[in-house]
Amino acid sequence: MCQDAICALSMWHCYDFILCLNQSWQRQELGMSFTRHPQPLDAPIGDDVNFECNLNLGAERFSWRHRPLSSDKWLPVFHTISNGGKTSRHVVKFDNESKAGDYRCIAFYGSSGLASDPARLTLATLHKFSDKNDVIINVPAGNIVPITCPIPYSAPEAIVQFYKNNNLIQNVNIIGSKTMIIENAKISDSGSYHCTASNYITTQIYSSNYKTILNVHKNISFLAPYFVKQPQTEYKVLRGKNITLECFGAGYPVPSVTWSRLGSPLPSNSIKNLIGLMIINVQPSDRGEYDCMWSSNNAHIKSVIILKVMEAPKVIKPPKASTFSEGGELELSCAVTGEPQPKVEWLINGESLTPSDNVEIKGSTLLISEVEKKHAGIVQCVASNEYGSHSGCNLLRVNPKQHIGTTEIRQDYGISNSKHKHTRGGGRRRSKEGKHKGTAVLVPPNQPNVTRLSDVSVMVRWSVPENTGLPIQFFKVQYRELGQKMNGKQAKWMTANSEIPNNVRAFEVTDLQPDHTYRFRIAAVYSNNDNKLSPNSVRFHLNKDGGIESNKMPIPLLTNTEALGPHEVLLIWQNSDKSANIDGFYVYHRASTTAGDYIKTTVEGKDSFNITISHLQPDTTYEFKVQSFSVDAASEFSQILRQKTKKSLNMNEHNDYNNRNDHNSNLTLDSRVRPADDKNVNMYAIIGGVLGGSTLLGSLTAVAVIYKRTKYKQSRESSQSEGKPITNGRIMNGGVTDSKINITSNPLAGLDTSEDIIQPKVGIYPTYQFTYCMDMNVSMSVQNAIEIFTTIMRSLNTVDKQAFLSFIADNWKPQDIKIQDSVSNGNCYKECSLQEKKLNEIKKIIIDIKNRIPFDGILPSEHIVPPIIGENSDCDNKSTKHIDAFLYDDEEVDELIEKGELNNLYCSDCGSTNVKQYNIISHSMSVSDMLYIFHDILPCLKEKILLDIGSRLGAVLYGAHIFTSAKKIIGVEMNKELCSLQCDIVNKYNMNDRIEIVNKRIEMCPDIIQKSDIIIMNNPFEFYVSELEHIKIWKFLKANIQSGTILITKPSIEITFKHLKTGIILDKWVKSYKSKKYKKESQIFIKSTENPDITFYENKKIK
Repeated sequence: MCQDAICALSMWHCYDFILCLNQSWQRQELGMSFTRHPQPLDAPIGDDVNFECNLNLGAERFSWRHRPLSSDKWLPVFHTISNGGKTSRHVVKFDNESKAGDYRCIAFYGSSGLASDPARLTLATLHKFSDKNDVIINVPAGNIVPITCPIPYSAPEAIVQFYKNNNLIQNVNIIGSKTMIIENAKISDSGSYHCTASNYITTQIYSSNYKTILNVHKNISFLAPYFVKQPQTEYKVLRGKNITLECFGAGYPVPSVTWSRLGSPLPSNSIKNLIGLMIINVQPSDRGEYDCMWSSNNAHIKSVIILKVMEAPKVIKPPKASTFSEGGELELSCAVTGEPQPKVEWLINGESLTPSDNVEIKGSTLLISEVEKKHAGIVQCVASNEYGSHSGCNLLRVNPKQHIGTTEIRQDYGISNSKHKHTRGGGRRRSKEGKHKGTAVLVPPNQPNVTRLSDVSVMVRWSVPENTGLPIQFFKVQYRELGQKMNGKQAKWMTANSEIPNNVRAFEVTDLQPDHTYRFRIAAVYSNNDNKLSPNSVRFHLNKDGGIESNKMPIPLLTNTEALGPHEVLLIWQNSDKSANIDGFYVYHRASTTAGDYIKTTVEGKDSFNITISHLQPDTTYEFKVQSFSVDAASEFSQILRQKTKKSLNMNEHNDYNNRNDHNSNLTLDSRVRPADDKNVNMYAIIGGVLGGSTLLGSLTAVAVIYKRTKYKQSRESSQSEGKPITNGRIMNGGVTDSKINITSNPLAGLDTSEDIIQPKVGIYPTYQFTYCMDMNVSMSVQNAIEIFTTIMRSLNTVDKQAFLSFIADNWKPQDIKIQDSVSNGNCYKECSLQEKKLNEIKKIIIDIKNRIPFDGILPSEHIVPPIIGENSDCDNKSTKHIDAFLYDDEEVDELIEKGELNNLYCSDCGSTNVKQYNIISHSMSVSDMLYIFHDILPCLKEKILLDIGSRLGAVLYGAHIFTSAKKIIGVEMNKELCSLQCDIVNKYNMNDRIEIVNKRIEMCPDIIQKSDIIIMNNPFEFYVSELEHIKIWKFLKANIQSGTILITKPSIEITFKHLKTGIILDKWVKSYKSKKYKKESQIFIKSTENPDITFYENKKIK
């Protein structure tokens, strides 16, 4: 595939050649490329067939070509709308067999064109079975018997079903799509067998016109080994796929089979069984001769099987970017691989070159004896064999002959000054480079802290390090809700509308949802109009009816205000209850002449009692009020006091003051005011504690983590405060940060960074630098221990939570108390250990898969195409990143962004400051999703069959195996490379006892759908098939899903059908499934998150 940059068209010295202004124009990731090639399709006569191609960069126009099956020439397709953009579609009215053949699209950038890989349109049909005599098989009991169905030609592949004595056989063991296996044959297996082949597109069904008569005999004393079915002598298999070399022998006693390979041992990826030799993920090194030998007593038979490994074509070395002179000779080569040897086609600007007097093609070498101007542009080398096509491309320049005293007529070569003026790319780069401001330093705000104000509001507080960078104009507060993904997308950041003045360090965020979890961050906008983000806060769960209600918080007594100057007012208050557990005070002020919002300032520490508010207007009356706060709540407001600032000493003072570049805080402690108590009082608190007694948490008698707060810090702040700047009550001392440990019942007082702008994700885990004190003489109440334990639990992710509980159970389990599950009377400690083990198992699988596949989870063999309709139609390749939620949960994504390892912003209009946040798409369920499905909603799945449609990496399969007791877990996946990956994982982790992987399109598996009790679909079609195919699949599912089947979809079927014209009336097909599952108390240790984007249905169709 060509992916070189197409940047601008230049006419200086060259005609029609592409001049790339990007210094790295040969780097593939920076250039244009096809993100989706036209896909091969099977269709009946009379259908409208939709071909589509997509690019990462918009083209000026498109053109389509057709090569009939009986021809080697590409013909132009007329009556095709040739608009520009990233996507082009061509609809073939398939009313004539002559329209079958190959189709490709050509994207034009000026007069230079890039061709897609071709896709074949094949007439959907099913031939009849050929005439054949009945086959009679006689075997002794106990042998393996193959019943073969000689499938006639079918496009697409026929669906085979077997019958015994004219009755359909259920749960058939089929290998190679055409052979049914009867293991350990019994007398009762004797009978007459035949098969049918059906085509799901044409709906044709044909029965075999011969039968297989099976006679199973008993009481045989000896029968030398013989072949029940003559082995196939040669197999061809595509590299990376799986193959079973069949060899069926019988006899009495039942013979044994031995496999060997000529000249070398059997492949390490091979599995021997009674059916044959299965080779997983076949590689070229597996080619060769294999010997199958059946032996019984001293008798044996042998068969030789040749395995040939085919390879799809690949251009491993594209033609070089070259410049040739007009009239001179040209020679270009490309290196290709493939088996059978690919045929090479050369194209210039999307048009195929054919041998002529001037053009010679020798294998993979192109020779042109006299170069012309029309040869400038994009040159492509396309390699093709029966297994596909692949191309490599580059830029071809032509230096024109110099004509002294004459003027070239540009229009002769297809260039118009007005129409093809390619300056946008260069203009964007110049504009972008012009944005850089030399060595300007942008110092971002520190990570914000968050405290609860009410059920629907919080206070966000931050600081800015001392620095000599650019001054900040204003701040913005951004937040997002965690734990939910709409239609598979990561939720985006919301931005509060207010522009916060640069002297303010606190902001109230309102209109939040109670019992929801959020992250917050601060965006600073600098004097050069650039911006930088603070680290994200840690997760903050906004409790409803918090444990410490506002009416229990002491209301500060605001006792005095004093104007210190034209711009400063001193406030003094008293804490009415020094024993109360508070973290500090919020100070509010606004001009009395306005009804605007209050400006909020934070003063840390329960013993704080004064602050100087700065940046006020001269000769203006302000009103002030104070409230105390803890991490759970804030008190009622104090009384409101008013104070007028002093008049300016001169007319220019105010302007001079406002023009200062003050990078410190706006607040100072008044040196004349001292705390009432200067004693150095140390305050200790124990983090953790012994959880014991009658409650479940108490019975853990666990966390003896001791937490220490010192009033030394308070007195140090007071002694250092004279004339020193403080940020919202925090003294800034040479950039030394506050060492106070905040342990809150809100898991949002910490960390995370990203770069998006509009709604949620899930962040990283908070890092607390605890001070551990081993003075065990200091004790705390059980209630305090429970509160701190709850804080710790909320700050951990699901996996680490299990590890933490296991640590408690292992190290702090009381010897004289049995921990009982109140519902089941089972052992809760064992339950926790079991759940921890399960989560660790799936974590190992995740790490394993991460090491096998690219970061985005997309394999090279996949063709993912953004949908053109529906909720995800905005997810084009420019604005979208694919990050698999099974491999990287929301918290890990946030951490990668914070570390700078993942960029989540893209330039929506390069050359400007207009950047946008990437859409982040996942094609797998997350572990949290699976816990919600399997642990919270679904009943016991014992004796049930679970089907995952579009199983991709196998996430649901592994989750179902680990978290449920389902009898059978089936994954249907049409991509063979993904199936091989699933097979490897299933075998490696010993999950092949219940997991079955089927490499087919779901339309070819009606029997699997019909027998499934649970069907899970994580949007398996939208990014992989066309709209017409999508509709057909849903109709197929409706026709085959049985009554009572539970259907689980993400997103909901309602959202999917909103943009698909399926004609299906949903409420006549399915009803909402309501879980009747009872949640045991022991299940509190699995904290799954309800995901409203996952919907549960039950098929109410009655046959």
